[in-house]
Amino acid sequence: MQSHSGRPPKLALLSSRVSSPCRFLPLRQKDVLEKVEDASSGRCLTFTSMLRGLGHLEHLVLTHNGMFGDVAMELAKALQQLHLRTADFSRNRISVEVWKQMADALGSSVKLQGLDSQTSTS
Repeated sequence: MQSHSGRPPKLALLSSRVSSPCRFLPLRQKDVLEKVEDASSGRCLTFTSMLRGLGHLEHLVLTHNGMFGDVAMELAKALQQLHLRTADFSRNRISVEVWKQMADALGSSVKLQGLDSQTSTS
């Protein structure tokens, strides 16, 4: 996969497996919204659009990614249409206020994990 800037993407991730651990890269808003070319189909997708395409995803682990609230909310919006059961956002930089917004966006059927292990949000 190549991004439109010609650089290799920071994220080479997704398959339709039921669980996708993604603990190896920092996620910034530009990273989740930047279009990346899918080599198999030739389509340009963003990280959030790839997530929306994982209809069978039940468990998502995005820990130690250094993400702030803006990225967390983009991801929560992308995850709304999935049949997700758990989402672990431990060890990021998500404020309590944004955490509540994420929980509201995802609904009560998703067990949101990691609020008590957020690092400093300042």
